[in-house]
Amino acid sequence: MSSRGYLILAENSPSGNYLEMAYCLAMSIKVTQSTVNQVAVLVTPGTEIPEKYQRVFDHIIELPWLDNNEDEKWKVRNKWKIIHSTPFDQTVFLDADMLFFRDVSHWWDILEKQDMWFSTQPLNYQGTKFQGDHYRKVFTSNQLPDIYNCFLYFKKTPLTFEVFEMMKMITWNWTKFEYEFLSEKRPKNYSGDVAFALALKLSGNIEEATNNYFDIPRFIHMRSHGQGWNLSEEESKTLQEDWTRYVPVHFTPDLKCFVGGYRILEPFHYHVKSFLTPRIIEYYERER
Repeated sequence: MSSRGYLILAENSPSGNYLEMAYCLAMSIKVTQSTVNQVAVLVTPGTEIPEKYQRVFDHIIELPWLDNNEDEKWKVRNKWKIIHSTPFDQTVFLDADMLFFRDVSHWWDILEKQDMWFSTQPLNYQGTKFQGDHYRKVFTSNQLPDIYNCFLYFKKTPLTFEVFEMMKMITWNWTKFEYEFLSEKRPKNYSGDVAFALALKLSGNIEEATNNYFDIPRFIHMRSHGQGWNLSEEESKTLQEDWTRYVPVHFTPDLKCFVGGYRILEPFHYHVKSFLTPRIIEYYERER
């Protein structure tokens, strides 16, 4: 069997300690995944890795070539490099601000039926469809595939290299591509999801990289406007992205997470960095 594993991009920035988040995500993978539990982390060259982090990661890899993220708050412009950096034949790329609460190793036998597979069906914390219209106007206006790269499966094949090469071109020439191909509505800043979606569209690989016949890979997306809350127009305007202000969170020492009374089971994209407290990290360290 070819090698399989998870890859996390962890470039620290003013928006959060992504290496710490990747550390906790790696621990959550180790304690939940029965067969596929190898974890690689991608870091900025010269990053100091604490010894306890080193014991959790199976591979620590420095990002190659020039830094596309230099002096930027959101470190997302290096994602085109992941296919060149992964040590695995089959990779699931994850955003660092995620946690796993149950075994999804059986997903891999389904995912390997395609060369590339983006998540297209996120859920809210109640387990129903994430209401993404608030965040997806650029996609609908420009007829882009509604994909999420926070959970992305890929192999190293000509098709995937083609998509990543297009992603590289878009990233390096963002302003040109933005004005030429996103004429109806543009994002405020560079977006990894938008760049990948545009790369799929321009390379003609939308159907090859998405699949609506299976409800995987699914994840719980915690951005506030997607939770399906019954809000008035005024409440919607003032809704903040810190969802922890609106619903209670309970995290137990045996690594169970409850949000608004619902137990979280799917891969959890908590998004709000303050969710990951020192106590949660301590719970995982005890289990490890």
